[in-house]
Amino acid sequence: MLTILMTGVLLAAKIPAPPLHVSADLEPLRERLDVPALAVGVADLDGIGVIGACGVRILGQADRVRVDDRWHLGSLSKSMTALVAGTMVEDRALDWSITLEKAAPTTGTRLPESHRGVTLEQLLAHRSGLPDDRHDLAVYSGLWTQQGTLREVRAWGVPAAFNRPSVGKIGEQMTYANSNYVAAAHVIEAVANSPIEDLMRERIFEPLGMTRAGFGEPFETYEEAQVRGHIRNGDALVPAPKGPMGALPPAMNPSGGVHCSIAELAAYARAHLLGLCEKAGPFQPALIHRLHEDAEGDGYALGWALTTLPDGRRVSLHAGSNGRWFATIWIDPTKERAIVATMNATPKEGLDVYLEIEKYVDSAPWPRQGE
Repeated sequence: MLTILMTGVLLAAKIPAPPLHVSADLEPLRERLDVPALAVGVADLDGIGVIGACGVRILGQADRVRVDDRWHLGSLSKSMTALVAGTMVEDRALDWSITLEKAAPTTGTRLPESHRGVTLEQLLAHRSGLPDDRHDLAVYSGLWTQQGTLREVRAWGVPAAFNRPSVGKIGEQMTYANSNYVAAAHVIEAVANSPIEDLMRERIFEPLGMTRAGFGEPFETYEEAQVRGHIRNGDALVPAPKGPMGALPPAMNPSGGVHCSIAELAAYARAHLLGLCEKAGPFQPALIHRLHEDAEGDGYALGWALTTLPDGRRVSLHAGSNGRWFATIWIDPTKERAIVATMNATPKEGLDVYLEIEKYVDSAPWPRQGE
Protein backbone atom coordinates (compact mmCIF):
# COMPACT_ATOMS: atom_id res chain seq x y z
CA MET A 1 0.00 0.00 0.00
CA LEU A 2 2.83 2.38 0.92
CA THR A 3 4.54 1.64 -2.41
CA ILE A 4 1.35 2.52 -4.29
CA LEU A 5 0.97 5.78 -2.35
CA MET A 6 4.60 6.77 -2.89
CA THR A 7 4.32 6.01 -6.61
CA GLY A 8 1.26 8.27 -6.77
CA VAL A 9 3.17 11.06 -5.02
CA LEU A 10 6.10 10.75 -7.41
CA LEU A 11 3.84 10.79 -10.45
CA ALA A 12 1.99 13.81 -9.14
CA ALA A 13 5.26 15.64 -8.62
CA LYS A 14 6.03 15.30 -12.31
CA ILE A 15 2.80 16.97 -13.41
CA PRO A 16 3.45 20.71 -13.95
CA ALA A 17 1.13 23.17 -12.27
CA PRO A 18 -1.32 24.91 -14.61
CA PRO A 19 -0.24 28.40 -15.70
CA LEU A 20 -1.42 31.47 -13.84
CA HIS A 21 -3.91 33.37 -16.03
CA VAL A 22 -3.14 37.09 -15.95
CA SER A 23 -5.23 38.50 -18.82
CA ALA A 24 -6.59 41.46 -16.85
CA ASP A 25 -3.11 42.40 -15.64
CA LEU A 26 -1.89 42.87 -19.23
CA GLU A 27 -4.08 45.89 -20.03
CA PRO A 28 -1.49 48.55 -19.03
CA LEU A 29 1.12 46.88 -21.24
CA ARG A 30 -1.32 46.64 -24.16
CA GLU A 31 -2.10 50.34 -23.80
CA ARG A 32 1.60 51.18 -23.63
CA LEU A 33 2.28 49.25 -26.84
CA ASP A 34 -0.84 50.77 -28.45
CA VAL A 35 -2.22 47.57 -30.01
CA PRO A 36 -5.82 46.30 -30.15
CA ALA A 37 -4.91 42.99 -28.51
CA LEU A 38 -1.95 41.42 -26.75
CA ALA A 39 -1.06 37.96 -25.48
CA VAL A 40 1.91 37.08 -23.25
CA GLY A 41 3.36 33.80 -22.04
CA VAL A 42 6.20 33.19 -19.58
CA ALA A 43 7.90 29.82 -19.22
CA ASP A 44 10.69 28.49 -17.06
CA LEU A 45 12.33 25.09 -16.59
CA ASP A 46 9.31 23.79 -14.69
CA GLY A 47 6.70 24.69 -17.29
CA ILE A 48 4.54 27.56 -18.50
CA GLY A 49 4.04 29.72 -15.43
CA VAL A 50 2.08 32.69 -16.74
CA ILE A 51 -0.29 33.21 -19.64
CA GLY A 52 -2.80 35.85 -20.63
CA ALA A 53 -4.53 37.72 -23.44
CA CYS A 54 -6.38 41.03 -23.45
CA GLY A 55 -7.97 43.44 -25.89
CA VAL A 56 -10.26 42.94 -28.88
CA ARG A 57 -10.00 40.68 -31.89
CA ILE A 58 -10.98 43.48 -34.28
CA LEU A 59 -10.69 47.18 -33.47
CA GLY A 60 -14.10 48.81 -33.14
CA GLN A 61 -15.84 45.55 -32.22
CA ALA A 62 -16.67 44.14 -28.80
CA ASP A 63 -15.42 40.58 -29.37
CA ARG A 64 -12.52 40.11 -26.96
CA VAL A 65 -9.53 37.84 -27.49
CA ARG A 66 -9.31 34.44 -25.81
CA VAL A 67 -6.23 32.76 -24.39
CA ASP A 68 -6.51 29.97 -26.96
CA ASP A 69 -6.81 32.31 -29.97
CA ARG A 70 -4.38 31.92 -32.84
CA TRP A 71 -1.75 34.58 -33.60
CA HIS A 72 0.39 35.09 -36.69
CA LEU A 73 4.09 34.71 -35.84
CA GLY A 74 5.81 36.21 -38.87
CA SER A 75 9.55 35.61 -38.83
CA LEU A 76 9.45 33.54 -35.65
CA SER A 77 8.69 30.84 -38.23
CA LYS A 78 12.32 30.94 -39.36
CA SER A 79 13.58 29.23 -36.21
CA MET A 80 11.03 26.47 -36.81
CA THR A 81 12.34 25.89 -40.33
CA ALA A 82 15.87 25.73 -38.92
CA LEU A 83 14.72 23.29 -36.22
CA VAL A 84 13.16 21.00 -38.85
CA ALA A 85 16.51 21.00 -40.66
CA GLY A 86 18.32 20.27 -37.41
CA THR A 87 16.16 17.27 -36.57
CA MET A 88 16.84 15.89 -40.06
CA VAL A 89 20.58 16.41 -39.54
CA GLU A 90 20.26 14.46 -36.28
CA ASP A 91 18.52 11.69 -38.24
CA ARG A 92 21.38 11.76 -40.77
CA ALA A 93 18.87 12.52 -43.50
CA LEU A 94 20.45 15.92 -44.15
CA ASP A 95 23.72 17.77 -43.67
CA TRP A 96 24.28 21.43 -42.81
CA SER A 97 26.86 21.62 -45.60
CA ILE A 98 24.66 20.26 -48.39
CA THR A 99 24.55 22.70 -51.29
CA LEU A 100 21.47 23.92 -53.07
CA GLU A 101 22.85 22.51 -56.31
CA LYS A 102 23.38 19.05 -54.81
CA ALA A 103 20.00 18.89 -53.08
CA ALA A 104 18.04 20.21 -56.08
CA PRO A 105 20.11 19.75 -59.26
CA THR A 106 17.40 21.07 -61.58
CA THR A 107 17.17 24.27 -59.57
CA GLY A 108 20.94 24.46 -59.41
CA THR A 109 21.27 24.72 -63.18
CA ARG A 110 19.07 27.84 -63.10
CA LEU A 111 21.22 29.66 -60.54
CA PRO A 112 24.17 31.94 -61.27
CA GLU A 113 27.29 29.79 -61.21
CA SER A 114 28.70 31.94 -58.41
CA HIS A 115 25.90 30.90 -56.03
CA ARG A 116 25.24 27.27 -56.88
CA GLY A 117 27.42 26.16 -53.99
CA VAL A 118 25.48 27.97 -51.28
CA THR A 119 24.90 25.61 -48.35
CA LEU A 120 21.85 24.98 -46.21
CA GLU A 121 23.62 26.48 -43.20
CA GLN A 122 24.52 29.65 -45.12
CA LEU A 123 20.90 30.05 -46.18
CA LEU A 124 19.66 29.64 -42.60
CA ALA A 125 22.29 32.12 -41.37
CA HIS A 126 21.42 34.71 -44.06
CA ARG A 127 24.91 34.48 -45.56
CA SER A 128 23.94 33.49 -49.12
CA GLY A 129 24.57 36.80 -50.86
CA LEU A 130 20.88 37.48 -51.40
CA PRO A 131 19.79 41.11 -50.85
CA ASP A 132 17.31 42.21 -48.20
CA ASP A 133 13.92 41.60 -49.79
CA ARG A 134 11.56 42.54 -46.97
CA HIS A 135 10.19 45.48 -48.93
CA ASP A 136 10.70 44.12 -52.45
CA LEU A 137 7.20 43.96 -53.92
CA ALA A 138 8.45 42.14 -57.02
CA VAL A 139 9.52 39.16 -54.90
CA TYR A 140 6.16 38.94 -53.13
CA SER A 141 3.98 39.48 -56.18
CA GLY A 142 5.90 36.84 -58.12
CA LEU A 143 5.31 34.24 -55.40
CA TRP A 144 1.65 35.24 -55.19
CA THR A 145 0.94 34.91 -58.90
CA GLN A 146 3.02 31.83 -59.75
CA GLN A 147 0.82 28.76 -60.25
CA GLY A 148 1.46 25.31 -58.72
CA THR A 149 1.81 23.57 -55.37
CA LEU A 150 3.70 25.32 -52.60
CA ARG A 151 6.75 23.17 -53.37
CA GLU A 152 6.54 24.06 -57.05
CA VAL A 153 6.18 27.77 -56.33
CA ARG A 154 9.20 27.67 -54.01
CA ALA A 155 11.19 25.81 -56.68
CA TRP A 156 10.32 28.64 -59.07
CA GLY A 157 11.09 31.34 -56.52
CA VAL A 158 14.61 30.23 -55.66
CA PRO A 159 16.18 30.95 -59.10
CA ALA A 160 14.09 34.12 -59.32
CA ALA A 161 15.66 35.33 -56.07
CA PHE A 162 19.23 34.34 -56.92
CA ASN A 163 19.13 35.90 -60.37
CA ARG A 164 18.67 39.35 -58.88
CA PRO A 165 21.79 41.40 -58.10
CA SER A 166 23.59 39.91 -55.08
CA VAL A 167 25.08 41.83 -52.18
CA GLY A 168 28.29 39.83 -52.22
CA LYS A 169 29.89 36.44 -52.35
CA ILE A 170 28.55 33.41 -50.51
CA GLY A 171 29.42 33.59 -46.81
CA GLU A 172 30.82 37.11 -47.08
CA GLN A 173 28.24 38.92 -44.95
CA MET A 174 24.95 38.52 -43.15
CA THR A 175 22.06 40.13 -45.02
CA TYR A 176 18.54 39.34 -43.79
CA ALA A 177 16.28 38.06 -46.59
CA ASN A 178 13.05 36.09 -46.50
CA SER A 179 14.11 34.36 -49.72
CA ASN A 180 16.92 32.64 -47.82
CA TYR A 181 14.31 30.59 -45.97
CA VAL A 182 12.34 29.87 -49.12
CA ALA A 183 15.56 28.46 -50.55
CA ALA A 184 16.38 26.57 -47.31
CA ALA A 185 12.90 25.03 -47.37
CA HIS A 186 13.44 24.03 -51.02
CA VAL A 187 16.63 22.19 -50.00
CA ILE A 188 14.84 20.44 -47.13
CA GLU A 189 11.85 19.52 -49.31
CA ALA A 190 14.05 18.15 -52.10
CA VAL A 191 15.85 15.84 -49.67
CA ALA A 192 12.75 14.78 -47.70
CA ASN A 193 10.41 14.73 -50.71
CA SER A 194 7.80 16.36 -48.52
CA PRO A 195 6.49 19.93 -48.08
CA ILE A 196 8.08 21.91 -45.27
CA GLU A 197 4.60 22.47 -43.83
CA ASP A 198 4.12 18.71 -43.34
CA LEU A 199 7.61 18.34 -41.90
CA MET A 200 6.96 21.14 -39.43
CA ARG A 201 3.75 19.46 -38.29
CA GLU A 202 5.48 16.09 -37.87
CA ARG A 203 8.69 17.30 -36.24
CA ILE A 204 7.55 20.30 -34.16
CA PHE A 205 3.80 20.80 -33.84
CA GLU A 206 2.89 17.20 -33.01
CA PRO A 207 5.73 16.54 -30.51
CA LEU A 208 4.93 19.79 -28.69
CA GLY A 209 1.16 19.32 -28.78
CA MET A 210 0.64 22.43 -30.93
CA THR A 211 -2.82 21.41 -32.12
CA ARG A 212 -3.87 24.97 -33.01
CA ALA A 213 -0.78 25.68 -35.09
CA GLY A 214 -0.98 26.11 -38.83
CA PHE A 215 -0.06 28.46 -41.66
CA GLY A 216 -1.34 31.78 -42.93
CA GLU A 217 -3.21 34.60 -41.23
CA PRO A 218 -5.84 33.01 -38.94
CA PHE A 219 -8.69 35.21 -40.14
CA GLU A 220 -7.97 34.13 -43.72
CA THR A 221 -7.61 30.43 -42.81
CA TYR A 222 -10.59 29.50 -40.63
CA GLU A 223 -14.33 30.07 -40.94
CA GLU A 224 -14.96 30.68 -37.23
CA ALA A 225 -14.24 34.07 -35.66
CA GLN A 226 -10.53 34.82 -35.29
CA VAL A 227 -8.18 37.57 -34.23
CA ARG A 228 -7.51 39.91 -37.15
CA GLY A 229 -4.31 41.78 -37.91
CA HIS A 230 -4.30 45.56 -38.29
CA ILE A 231 -2.47 48.02 -40.50
CA ARG A 232 -0.85 50.99 -38.77
CA ASN A 233 -0.75 54.40 -40.42
CA GLY A 234 0.88 56.71 -37.92
CA ASP A 235 -1.34 56.65 -34.86
CA ALA A 236 -4.27 55.15 -36.77
CA LEU A 237 -5.00 51.42 -36.91
CA VAL A 238 -7.26 49.81 -39.51
CA PRO A 239 -8.33 46.13 -39.59
CA ALA A 240 -6.48 44.30 -42.35
CA PRO A 241 -8.73 43.54 -45.31
CA LYS A 242 -9.48 40.04 -46.48
CA GLY A 243 -8.40 39.27 -50.02
CA PRO A 244 -6.71 36.90 -52.43
CA MET A 245 -3.29 38.53 -51.99
CA GLY A 246 -2.46 39.21 -48.36
CA ALA A 247 0.77 40.48 -46.85
CA LEU A 248 2.79 37.28 -47.25
CA PRO A 249 2.49 34.67 -50.00
CA PRO A 250 1.97 31.07 -48.78
CA ALA A 251 5.23 30.00 -50.46
CA MET A 252 6.94 32.06 -47.74
CA ASN A 253 5.48 29.96 -44.93
CA PRO A 254 8.99 28.79 -43.91
CA SER A 255 10.06 32.44 -43.68
CA GLY A 256 7.07 33.84 -41.83
CA GLY A 257 3.76 32.02 -42.22
CA VAL A 258 3.19 30.06 -38.98
CA HIS A 259 0.38 30.80 -36.55
CA CYS A 260 -0.41 29.26 -33.16
CA SER A 261 -1.82 30.07 -29.73
CA ILE A 262 0.21 31.94 -27.11
CA ALA A 263 0.44 28.80 -24.93
CA GLU A 264 1.82 26.83 -27.88
CA LEU A 265 4.38 29.55 -28.60
CA ALA A 266 5.40 29.48 -24.92
CA ALA A 267 5.82 25.69 -25.13
CA TYR A 268 7.99 26.11 -28.22
CA ALA A 269 10.12 28.74 -26.47
CA ARG A 270 10.46 26.52 -23.40
CA ALA A 271 11.74 23.66 -25.57
CA HIS A 272 14.63 25.91 -26.62
CA LEU A 273 15.18 27.14 -23.05
CA LEU A 274 15.51 23.57 -21.79
CA GLY A 275 18.13 22.78 -24.41
CA LEU A 276 20.15 25.94 -23.74
CA CYS A 277 20.09 25.10 -20.01
CA GLU A 278 21.27 21.53 -20.68
CA LYS A 279 18.00 20.04 -19.47
CA ALA A 280 16.15 17.10 -20.99
CA GLY A 281 13.40 18.22 -23.31
CA PRO A 282 11.72 17.49 -26.63
CA PHE A 283 14.94 18.22 -28.53
CA GLN A 284 18.54 17.35 -27.75
CA PRO A 285 20.53 20.14 -26.02
CA ALA A 286 23.35 19.72 -28.56
CA LEU A 287 20.95 20.49 -31.40
CA ILE A 288 19.46 23.51 -29.62
CA HIS A 289 22.94 24.89 -28.92
CA ARG A 290 23.84 24.43 -32.59
CA LEU A 291 20.83 26.46 -33.67
CA HIS A 292 21.69 29.28 -31.25
CA GLU A 293 25.42 29.39 -32.05
CA ASP A 294 26.56 32.74 -33.46
CA ALA A 295 29.41 31.17 -35.40
CA GLU A 296 30.34 34.30 -37.36
CA GLY A 297 29.90 36.77 -34.51
CA ASP A 298 27.43 38.89 -36.47
CA GLY A 299 24.51 38.53 -34.07
CA TYR A 300 22.58 35.92 -36.04
CA ALA A 301 22.56 32.14 -35.69
CA LEU A 302 20.16 29.74 -37.43
CA GLY A 303 16.76 31.40 -37.18
CA TRP A 304 17.74 33.30 -34.04
CA ALA A 305 19.20 36.73 -33.31
CA LEU A 306 21.55 36.94 -30.35
CA THR A 307 22.56 39.88 -28.21
CA THR A 308 24.42 40.63 -24.99
CA LEU A 309 22.54 42.93 -22.63
CA PRO A 310 24.23 45.68 -20.58
CA ASP A 311 24.16 43.44 -17.50
CA GLY A 312 26.06 40.72 -19.37
CA ARG A 313 23.16 38.37 -20.05
CA ARG A 314 23.32 36.64 -23.43
CA VAL A 315 19.83 36.16 -24.86
CA SER A 316 18.38 34.59 -28.00
CA LEU A 317 15.51 36.51 -29.51
CA HIS A 318 13.54 37.24 -32.64
CA ALA A 319 10.67 39.41 -33.77
CA GLY A 320 8.14 38.66 -36.46
CA SER A 321 5.76 40.88 -38.39
CA ASN A 322 4.10 40.96 -41.78
CA GLY A 323 3.02 44.53 -41.16
CA ARG A 324 -0.32 43.45 -39.66
CA TRP A 325 0.81 41.43 -36.64
CA PHE A 326 3.77 41.47 -34.27
CA ALA A 327 5.31 38.64 -32.25
CA THR A 328 8.41 38.33 -30.09
CA ILE A 329 10.31 35.48 -28.50
CA TRP A 330 12.99 35.97 -25.84
CA ILE A 331 15.10 33.13 -24.40
CA ASP A 332 17.20 34.03 -21.36
CA PRO A 333 19.26 31.06 -20.07
CA THR A 334 20.75 33.18 -17.26
CA LYS A 335 17.32 33.80 -15.75
CA GLU A 336 16.15 30.35 -16.89
CA ARG A 337 13.16 32.05 -18.45
CA ALA A 338 11.47 32.48 -21.81
CA ILE A 339 9.00 35.25 -22.64
CA VAL A 340 6.75 35.31 -25.70
CA ALA A 341 4.29 37.96 -26.82
CA THR A 342 1.90 38.36 -29.73
CA MET A 343 -0.08 41.37 -30.97
CA ASN A 344 -2.58 41.98 -33.75
CA ALA A 345 -0.80 45.13 -34.91
CA THR A 346 2.72 46.51 -34.89
CA PRO A 347 3.38 48.46 -31.67
CA LYS A 348 3.84 52.19 -31.76
CA GLU A 349 7.23 53.41 -32.90
CA GLY A 350 10.04 54.36 -30.57
CA LEU A 351 9.70 51.46 -28.13
CA ASP A 352 12.20 48.69 -27.44
CA VAL A 353 9.44 46.09 -27.40
CA TYR A 354 11.58 43.28 -25.96
CA LEU A 355 12.68 45.33 -22.98
CA GLU A 356 9.23 46.85 -22.47
CA ILE A 357 7.77 43.37 -22.16
CA GLU A 358 10.56 42.04 -19.94
CA LYS A 359 10.34 45.10 -17.68
CA TYR A 360 6.60 44.62 -17.35
CA VAL A 361 6.98 40.91 -16.56
CA ASP A 362 9.64 41.69 -13.93
CA SER A 363 7.46 44.32 -12.26
CA ALA A 364 4.18 42.40 -12.38
CA PRO A 365 2.76 41.07 -9.07
CA TRP A 366 2.93 37.46 -10.18
CA PRO A 367 4.63 34.59 -8.30
CA ARG A 368 8.28 34.33 -9.24
CA GLN A 369 10.15 31.12 -10.02
CA GLY A 370 10.54 29.08 -6.85
CA GLU A 371 7.91 30.98 -4.86
